[in-house]
Amino acid sequence: MKPSARQMSALVTVAVLSFFLSACGSGAPEAEDVPTSTTSSEASAKGSVASEDSPIAEQAGEKVEALGSFPKGEIKVVTDANFRKEVLMSDKPVLVNFWAEWCGPCKMVDRTLQEIAGEQDSLIIAKINVDENPLTRSTYFITSLPTLNVYQGGQLVKTIIGAKPKAALLAELVLYAR
Repeated sequence: MKPSARQMSALVTVAVLSFFLSACGSGAPEAEDVPTSTTSSEASAKGSVASEDSPIAEQAGEKVEALGSFPKGEIKVVTDANFRKEVLMSDKPVLVNFWAEWCGPCKMVDRTLQEIAGEQDSLIIAKINVDENPLTRSTYFITSLPTLNVYQGGQLVKTIIGAKPKAALLAELVLYAR
């Protein structure tokens, strides 16, 4: 069953509220302090700043779990030289993380994408260092980091700018990761 637009909106709202409530001093642990787990509902809250046992994290986890979990995958490293072959010519949708070593939010997104890649394989997840690959960066007008672009059939179909909690990313990617 495909979630409705209203359900997707509610999921994003819960994830964003969870992020902001915990960032405003609710006493929740930092993202790297959240214990890892193997259940889908706990894994969906992992990587967000809210504590696993908070009602908001539980609600977000339940909604993400209802969207479905995906088999395992991995993150590919792409460059200017192989971008066309690995991304544009791929049979599957590809999420490309445009990042830089000096970008703090990029490191947070990278951890979240590693978790997502480990949980599914229907969406290829790749990353490209914009400092080392200026041609691709300029071709796709990447001016903010992190930028996540989803390519399908050789075309750019979705752009997500900035760091987002795992639940919010999953909500935006559910159409491509089936």
